[in-house]
Amino acid sequence: MPRFAGFYVPGAVSVSIGTPLGFGGIPVTIPNLPVGVSFNQILSGRAVDEFFNMDQNVDTVSSEVGLDGEVVYSVTYDQSAAITLTLMKSSTLNIALSLAHNAMRNPLNQLLFTFPVRVFDPNSVGRLGDAQNCVITRNPPLSFGAAEGENSWALIAATHEISHGARVF
Repeated sequence: MPRFAGFYVPGAVSVSIGTPLGFGGIPVTIPNLPVGVSFNQILSGRAVDEFFNMDQNVDTVSSEVGLDGEVVYSVTYDQSAAITLTLMKSSTLNIALSLAHNAMRNPLNQLLFTFPVRVFDPNSVGRLGDAQNCVITRNPPLSFGAAEGENSWALIAATHEISHGARVF
């Protein structure tokens, strides 16, 4: 993918959703997924403003101060992250995510799976986010209005890595 010098091109940022995997890393088929709608895809129908957000769930280091003023630092090994994907309602990924969420909630399916999520920004050097073992935590609310609107999907990742880079000019 080409780098864009001198200005930021938000449309160049790509987010990809990987194949759903069940126990033992076996690919899972999402029930009732219409022909032509894929779960494994590069994100399309992104929201105009912030369409992707990944944030670690807890601080890496915490401190505690004792009565005598001594400070103790604790490092957590929790690598989980909260992810928000905001899509235009016209995005076909809404169908795949909705069916996947419904399949996990259906006790008859007993279907539990995870999937990877990756974001890449060619506008900068080394700027990306990578999340593994993601699950959908909540369906977006059902809403209607005069404009097309957006759906914000809440995900959680068991592990993640964020690499901040510098803008290329």
